[in-house]
Formats: sequence, C-alpha cells, structure tokens
Amino acid sequence: MGHLRASATFILTLSVSVAIACSGCTLFRGNGTAELWTNSPEFAAYVESFNAQNEDYRIELVYKPSPGASIRRENTPPDIVFSRSFTGTGIETDFMPLDRLMDNERIDPGLFYPELLNRGYRKGKQYLLPVSFTLPALMFPSDLELPDGNTFFLSYESIREPARTFNKLDESPLRMGFSPRWSTDSMYVNALLFGADFRTGENGTLAWNDNELQMSIAYIRDWSDSVNGGAETEDYFTSRYLYDPGFSLINRGVILFHYTDITSFDAIPANAQQKLDFRWIARDFKIPVLDDILYAGVPRYARNRKAAFAFLEWFFDPDTQKKLLAETRFKRIRTFGIAGGFSSLRTVNDRYFPQQYPILVGKIPSPISLSFPGIMPLEWTDIRQSALGPWLNRQTDGSSPPQSFRNAFSTWMLQRP
Repeated sequence: MGHLRASATFILTLSVSVAIACSGCTLFRGNGTAELWTNSPEFAAYVESFNAQNEDYRIELVYKPSPGASIRRENTPPDIVFSRSFTGTGIETDFMPLDRLMDNERIDPGLFYPELLNRGYRKGKQYLLPVSFTLPALMFPSDLELPDGNTFFLSYESIREPARTFNKLDESPLRMGFSPRWSTDSMYVNALLFGADFRTGENGTLAWNDNELQMSIAYIRDWSDSVNGGAETEDYFTSRYLYDPGFSLINRGVILFHYTDITSFDAIPANAQQKLDFRWIARDFKIPVLDDILYAGVPRYARNRKAAFAFLEWFFDPDTQKKLLAETRFKRIRTFGIAGGFSSLRTVNDRYFPQQYPILVGKIPSPISLSFPGIMPLEWTDIRQSALGPWLNRQTDGSSPPQSFRNAFSTWMLQRP
C-alpha cells in the first residue's frame, strides 16, 4: 500500500542499519551465519537484536527491492526471505517445508491467525509463515460525533450523510466531507467490501467476482453524483486542495473524513494526530485485511538452514515480539508494530500492541471481524498498480466510457514487456 516503497533514503538507512547489525560478523558466510533478504527496513533492528543475544548463529541482512522474485533470478539463494510478493502458485518449488519447526512446536501453529497461516500452506505442507498485516481505516476529527456512536467500525454508507451535511459546494467548493475517489486504495477497499474477491484462479492467473466489482463502481459513481455534485466538482476540489495530506486537511476543516491505514495513521506527526481519531473500515462488521501481507520463507536450496531456523524460531516467539515492540518504541524508530503492521500472532496483538500504542486501546479487532484475502497471483502487485488502479480511476471519473475490467486486464496482459 505504498508504505514500504524503496527510495534512496530507505536504502541508505537500511545500509547503515545493516552495518550496525552485522558489526563483528565475518565477511563470508560461515556455517552459523544465514543471509536474510528483505525490503522491510524494520529487520535491521530485529537482526541487530538477534545477533546481540545469540552466540551460535548470526544473520547478515541484504536489501532486495523484490526479495521474493529475486530468488528466481539469482544463482546463489539466501537462507531466509521476508517478502510481500510470493504467496502465489509455485511457492513449493522455491521454498522448503517448515513443518519440522511446527510439528514439535518450536514455532506454535496455534498462535497464528489460521487464515494467514493457510495462505502459506500447499499440498499438505507449510512453506511460508505469515509475519504481519495491516488494516484500512477512516480518520476524522477527534471531536466529531459519529453516527450511532460507533466506537469500532465505520462503513462508507454510515458516513454518507455526515459527509453530505459537511459539504459546502458553491460555485467554488470550500469544503467536501469525503469522496472514495480521493484515493485509489480507497476505491480498491470499496471493491473488497462489495465482495470483488481478487484471487488466483484455477489456471494461475487473476480471478475475481465481476458483478460485485461492477457494483462497487456504481456505488462510487452514485456517491459522486448524489453527495458531491458530480465527478467534475470532485475533481475541481481535488486539484485545489488535495495536494496537502489528508490529516492536515481534516485539522484545517477542509474535509471531514479521509482514507488511511493503521501504518500510515501511526506515522502522522504527534501534534496533528492528537486532534484525530479513526475507525476500521468495514461492511457487515467485516474489516478487509489488506493484501500486502508479509511472509517468511526458507529457500529450497538455502545453505545455512540451521541458522535460518534459529532466527525464525526466535522471531515467532511472542516474548521476542513483545521485546521488539518495546525496543522499537524506546528507540523511537518510526515504524508501526511488527514489520510495519499487526503481528501474525494473535496474542501479540491482543496483549502487547495496546501497551505500546495507546491509540489501539479498545480497538484490537477480533479474528471473527477480519476478512482475509485469497491467495494472489505472483504478479499481483503489478496488476494492482498498473492495471486495476488506472481502471478504477477511469471508471469513476464520470467521463470515460464504460469498460469491463476483464477487457482492460486482457489488454494490459498483452501489452506487458
């Protein structure tokens, strides 16, 4: 969802952190040293913590923009991979089973959200372990009286009337309560709420529920026309005001609601965040878990499996994650939770997140309120960014002719390099 994109600053920060984390390591990987590939900067601190307390094994961190895809392109595999892009078909050819860690409960499978664990399960074996996930939310002024006094969920429908009442849409719009079109991510989440259910089909390519996807488009169009005076008015307002961050516009009284996710909300400066509140976006009391879920795997041809297993066993211990959360907050490292999201271990979220994040007190979702995504094809990130996102924007702008996503997706597939 954008919060982990590589940048020059990110690479420099990660490189410095890796140097610290691996100080004292040998320059060459010995029998007790495992190489870890990731593009998640949080692992620099985790590796440093592991290396500082472990005498038998060490971890060396290597930055890869797309670590899941890199193991297929490079001749020498790493020993551990943490990535958001390898839960599609074929993982059983790239990774080794982790059942030996699970069967004797060196890593307790009962600690995980079952739906997350199942996404890394193939042909009777566990190949990937979930690490973290994030959730969508709507933010708004902390003094706003919400409809029905809701303290946990908000649906788009529940904010429709407050947004309309807030509007001031004269010849030059001065205020606008909310538009799903302000964010491609917002429109994507709306599609999930309607049941579009993007997933890997039987032939390994993308599948989805087309009728539900079209319903989500119709809903956004109706919002533009019925609430905000049409897409043209929304576009004018967007071009005039939405160059500033959503939290700033809320605090200035320009808008009333804005789409966010928990990772982005936590990153808002403290002086601005204290004037805000948020609720999880839901429909029928179900919150869609976003699909950028982080997973861990050990490549099939990893050379230092013992060190890799030792790191995984250490990392997936709730006490370890409790300490990592505390260390991150103590050092004021600007990251949320475990590797940028909620932990895949339920007990960590329930017990330890509210201790470190007061904004989450009373807001930790129960497993029954979460709707987990299906298994995505390997190219899903490209599809979302280059095919689905532009199509959502075109279909809701009020001027483009209707086009089914099936046709748009087929055209995109033919035009890919």
